[in-house]
Amino acid sequence: MVGFAPPARALWVGVAVVGLLLWSGLFTVLTLRPEPRPWLYAGDVAVVLVLCLAQGNLVPAEVLGASAGSGWIDVVAGTGVFIAQFMLRQPLAMAAAIAIAAAHAVGAGLREASVVLVLQGLLAAAVMILLRRGARRADFALSEEASARASCGPGPPPAPTNCPAAAVARHLARHAHHGGHRQHHP
Repeated sequence: MVGFAPPARALWVGVAVVGLLLWSGLFTVLTLRPEPRPWLYAGDVAVVLVLCLAQGNLVPAEVLGASAGSGWIDVVAGTGVFIAQFMLRQPLAMAAAIAIAAAHAVGAGLREASVVLVLQGLLAAAVMILLRRGARRADFALSEEASARASCGPGPPPAPTNCPAAAVARHLARHAHHGGHRQHHP
């Protein structure tokens, strides 16, 4: 069995896999609940750190030597980096990615897979920054439009020409929608 070739130890692998499955189940159930749980995401980083540090006992030497990011710990580490970026705020999220990459390098030796983990963290962080910025702009535009409609008084929504505040709100919404840049149309 390649999965248990030296230096992987069957007992270590068995305990790690069962522990990871139990953690994954708990993590999934708690993540699907509506309240935020920062401790849960920090706990996930801790689980990934422990697995990365122990990979010398969990992964066969051929996989460790391949340095292609193809071992099961590599997959767990990559997933941990993405979860940290999506669930934690910066700079804590990027610190988690760097810690995971460092633990990966300590547990298996410095390989390109450890560097790729940092790059994954940077790219996922950039995506999350853009998504959060876009969400804030959309929230602002919707809030401004709601305020403008409310200032036009009770009753049905006014026609665009009957309420200047609504026209201003629509302009702000269009402006926010286009990323804060003016759009010139011929």
